[in-house]
Amino acid sequence: MERWEKGPFAAGGALRLEWQRLQAQGRAPRRDFLPSGALEAVWRPDDNQSLSLAYTATARAPSPEERYAFGVHAATQRFEIGAPGLKPERSHQLELGYRFRSARLEADLTLFHHWVRDYVFFRATGGSDPESGLPVFAAAQEDAVFRGLEASVRLNLLALDQGDLDLTLFGDRVRGRLSQGGDVPRMPPLRYGMELGLYRADGSLALRLTRAEAQDHPGRLEVPTPAYLRLDVGGEYRLALGEGRGLTLFARGTNLLDQTIRSATSPLRTIAPEAGRGAEAGFRLEF
Repeated sequence: MERWEKGPFAAGGALRLEWQRLQAQGRAPRRDFLPSGALEAVWRPDDNQSLSLAYTATARAPSPEERYAFGVHAATQRFEIGAPGLKPERSHQLELGYRFRSARLEADLTLFHHWVRDYVFFRATGGSDPESGLPVFAAAQEDAVFRGLEASVRLNLLALDQGDLDLTLFGDRVRGRLSQGGDVPRMPPLRYGMELGLYRADGSLALRLTRAEAQDHPGRLEVPTPAYLRLDVGGEYRLALGEGRGLTLFARGTNLLDQTIRSATSPLRTIAPEAGRGAEAGFRLEF
């Protein structure tokens, strides 16, 4: 890792070389060369803000399951068929970021464009295994492009002796397209929301509301997922017990609107939605 700075400008770079060997029983060993590197340039016009541009190149070898699977995968409830001839993924990513920091306001915005050559994924075949009855998914490889953004703004509403009251707004969006047409399967939908939190030296209390839009681009032969609104609350209180020991009491309420949440990224979304309304409480003892 190398870094250079002069005035308001900074730049850095990194390089990594990796060789991976995979030996499956009854098969010839696979050897993959996986280089990766990154370059970044940053401009800071003043003490409060910065603008950055980063380029990253990475390589990933297919997992043993992606290459050699053949049978029921209990965790995903699918019959999966690997492809021994899969090549390593090669990806290139451009990322443009803006950051602002002051005593009362923080803001972050990131735009990214991600090209992946030989992207590896399990594709729905439309068939089912006659013995288990589970849908058949086969490992596939195709070039893909991902575009998206992430944004967040934190505003300090009140700064009191009793603590800080902060409002955070956030959102993210990503779209993946395959080179031969169609959408990359199991991508998250547009998400946005807010969090209102009270933060003190001895604890915190926060309310978080998240809206996820419907995923209408689930991929070939995949099932769309509906929109949902999720409300969570949580808090904790810390007690110092002396001699480096501490006790933290916490409580959380999750999915308080009792929404049926089917995660677009989960292979189990048509079988098992996320948990409904729930609550938990407990303590942590540090010594």
